[in-house]
Amino acid sequence: PDSKGVIKVGNFGIEKYYEGYLREKYLKIKTNFSKTRDIKLPTSEEVIEKSLNGKNVVLTIDNEINFILNTELEKQFLAMKAEEAYAVIMNPNNGKIIATSYFSQKKKDVRNPIFQDQFEPGSTFKPLVVAAAIEEKYITPTTKFNVGDGTITKFGHTIKESSRGTRGVIDTGDVINKSSNVGMVLISEYFSDEKFEEYLKKFGFYDRTGVDFPSELKPYASPYKKWDKLKKHTMAFGQGIVVTPIQLITAFSAAINGG
Repeated sequence: PDSKGVIKVGNFGIEKYYEGYLREKYLKIKTNFSKTRDIKLPTSEEVIEKSLNGKNVVLTIDNEINFILNTELEKQFLAMKAEEAYAVIMNPNNGKIIATSYFSQKKKDVRNPIFQDQFEPGSTFKPLVVAAAIEEKYITPTTKFNVGDGTITKFGHTIKESSRGTRGVIDTGDVINKSSNVGMVLISEYFSDEKFEEYLKKFGFYDRTGVDFPSELKPYASPYKKWDKLKKHTMAFGQGIVVTPIQLITAFSAAINGG
């Protein structure tokens, strides 16, 4: 309690999550007196008032790396005149979060979008689908794909490459390096809807990560039986699916740490 007797409570972030662990505890045992307050009853005990210090929490955050991340992300946020920018650094071998940062044009709420906002991952999603296709032995790192003139039509919807230079025959590595939307659509054709959903679940996109941060957003996902015929193809290049930043980097870590 402060000088006015007000007890402060953690209501955001780690302090909220570990409130009961961090808070001091007070043990009090009252002594019973007679009505006149001058005679202590024989069965009474001495007054005991003891403050039990709260426990400590040590973060996995690295202050120096977080400072660098904040500085570099802010540069890009301002240079791109972005609405929002997110960044997370994670050790892919143990899941420890080394740094987090975000900037927004909006007025900041008492929340952390790394854990509590969803967005379409776009091209950052492509390596995960490629990893799944290689795992299933549908493709190899050198499989060839003909992306033609950079467009492909599926179920009345035309999908285009983001770069005009992505044309003709490319291999799996080029699909990632050139961020080929058409190449990803061709890769998605190897998957049934059921198998595609199976890998979404394996990568954790149907569940919270369980990170020790309060109010982690529950993923929104619809079962494959409710998908339209186009959904699998658009998800392959990161559209038509929403994830939290913490979900994305956790899944990405699984793709590069041996599974």
